[in-house]
Amino acid sequence: MFKSIDNYLKDIESSLEKNRIEYVKSVIGLSEYGNQILLFQIKNMRRKGLILGYPHPNEPLSQLFIKVLLDNLDNFKGSQDWFIIPVWDIDGSKINERWWQSELNFESLIYNWYRPGTNNQVEWSFPLSYKGYSFNKQLPENTAVRKLIDNNSFDFLLSLHNGMFGSVYMYISPNLYSNKDSLKKAIEYTGINPLEEKPTPYVEKIANGIFSLPYATKEIDFFRKNSSISDYDNGDSSFGYINDSCKCVVSEIPVFDLHLKPVEITVKSIYDKKLIFWNTMHSILDEKFTNANRAGIPKELSSAYEFYQKKDIDTKILFPKSKPISGRKTANNNIVESYVSFLFILAVQVAPLTRDKKIEEKSHAFIREIQEEIDNLVEILSYKNLDFIRGYAKRILNIITDM
Repeated sequence: MFKSIDNYLKDIESSLEKNRIEYVKSVIGLSEYGNQILLFQIKNMRRKGLILGYPHPNEPLSQLFIKVLLDNLDNFKGSQDWFIIPVWDIDGSKINERWWQSELNFESLIYNWYRPGTNNQVEWSFPLSYKGYSFNKQLPENTAVRKLIDNNSFDFLLSLHNGMFGSVYMYISPNLYSNKDSLKKAIEYTGINPLEEKPTPYVEKIANGIFSLPYATKEIDFFRKNSSISDYDNGDSSFGYINDSCKCVVSEIPVFDLHLKPVEITVKSIYDKKLIFWNTMHSILDEKFTNANRAGIPKELSSAYEFYQKKDIDTKILFPKSKPISGRKTANNNIVESYVSFLFILAVQVAPLTRDKKIEEKSHAFIREIQEEIDNLVEILSYKNLDFIRGYAKRILNIITDM
């Protein structure tokens, strides 16, 4: 389904040459591990745009989207340039090759999955100063893109993300709210159910599958109201840092299909099991991180540490005491898929801790329990048929380039 990063980058150049596209390839920086951050500047395009691939290292859907885009550039000719960064988090993406270059199964995904904590993510480490909070951590990958934004006035930003299972959705900037009907049609074209509930509590729902951008400032306000700003530890995003007139779309498309077993399970049962798994995970995280020095947390453990750090506010969001749970209502497929996703997220927090001899046994046991629970629910895990990407990409690009 997905290629190695090196082969993917070679294919981009081959595609541009084959289609006789005028472009300039440049290196805009080096990653923490010394990998080149490549920029492909495509000439004579409609509007001036910035397209970010692999804003998170575990999101290989960028490969398919950008390939479709490069094969259809003739549909978007004009007098401006498109700035395409195919692999923004190149270090992390090369780590994740371990699972998308292997046989697809949950065990491989859990033990080979890599996504750092938010304050170590290239997307969420832009400078930020808001109501007494400041963030100035410099990641080289972020600095490279930040300078690109500083030196250009972009008409649109397209950030290419992907989810795992379940529904499709997107975040959009306020200047695209009036385009919600056209964006809904783009979502409908995927054939995937649009997300109905807000993916995070501090965004606005514009329509099913369409939400306001999750600005860092909104998240900080949410933390101040519901927890403590001391739990907050990341910077701004590309869409928060870029100029206000820029049309921004953050696309979230699931890449996996879950073929569920015909098992009946109640909503109440799922809620109760989620709470048990949640508390078990946190008992392991507590053992690992209590008295730990935040500054000394290695990047590969930074996501697990973030879960430890934000336990109180996350618990309030996931398990609100005021929300009654029906004991008899049978969970539909969407709820079961969401539960499987929840289990997977917990497992990948604990997987790196299996290398700590003190909690190795507990960590492996926890992951085995999660795998057993997933096995009880899922018949087959497979990649989704993503043939719709071509039509979806063209529709999104037409909207944000004013067609």
